[in-house]
Amino acid sequence: MTKPARPRAFWRLYRGLGLLSLAAAALATLKPPGQDPLVAYSASGEARAATLPELLEKAGRYVAALEDSLMLLRAKEHCVQTQWAGAGYERHRYLSKTLDSDVLWVPGGDPLNWAFYRDVQSVDGKPVRDREERLARLFAGGVSSAAREEAGRIVGESSHFNLGSRRRNTTAPTLAIIFLHPRYQARCQFDLKKTSKVAGRLAQQVEFKETERPTLFHNTVDGRDQPTRGTFWIAGDDGTVLKSEMFVPTALLSFEVTYGLDRTSGLFVPLEFRDDVGLGTDEEIESVVNYSSFQPREKGVGTPPTVR
Repeated sequence: MTKPARPRAFWRLYRGLGLLSLAAAALATLKPPGQDPLVAYSASGEARAATLPELLEKAGRYVAALEDSLMLLRAKEHCVQTQWAGAGYERHRYLSKTLDSDVLWVPGGDPLNWAFYRDVQSVDGKPVRDREERLARLFAGGVSSAAREEAGRIVGESSHFNLGSRRRNTTAPTLAIIFLHPRYQARCQFDLKKTSKVAGRLAQQVEFKETERPTLFHNTVDGRDQPTRGTFWIAGDDGTVLKSEMFVPTALLSFEVTYGLDRTSGLFVPLEFRDDVGLGTDEEIESVVNYSSFQPREKGVGTPPTVR
């Protein structure tokens, strides 16, 4: 069992204090003059790092355009979950489980409606049923309310395989970038921070904090606001999101996603997803998820993208 790179104590400390860990960020090499109207240049003609408004405009365009590339995008998901029990010196690894699943993105206009469906195929290497591609079959003719309803039932069925005493669905890896969409940027306070490399590219680090109420996400039991905060690593030349971290301190949730180029499909997609979910004072679930075998939708299948 390969343990996530971040120490567990780190997550618990910062989650308890309501503070966020800041990871490295990166600055992408800017294009020559004339290739992008949003790139700024010094008096000597050399490209410089984008300002925060420039960076948010580029990232907003990039995220809005994702609806097209994510439409009916299929992939394989390999998830290793670890359940920790106890507190302090009594804290110990209680259980571990490996889930292999088919996943499918179904964006739909408003980024809050970008559905992410999961169909568990095997648990610890043992098939849970025949390996039929149910999600692909449901949406073979495009997106419909009936297909969404049945896919939701499959997701509920698959959630039973997760570790933990509370039933839950693993968060979609693209959830955090909702806050970069032009429709929702005004909900947040953004701060431009340092630069560093992510996956060999330079990008600029942008912290965000959701300030508008009511919040986008709420407690499912009592409806209370669940304010979100986190960090994006954004390529300065084209607004590509290279990495994201998202924290919901009041819900004891933290997520980290690293993006990269899938050479088979030619798409820039989530490659690794890590999450840490607190289910009480002495129960915690850590997951390390990897995505592969991306398959874009067939030409002409799906609904036209709506870029806002």
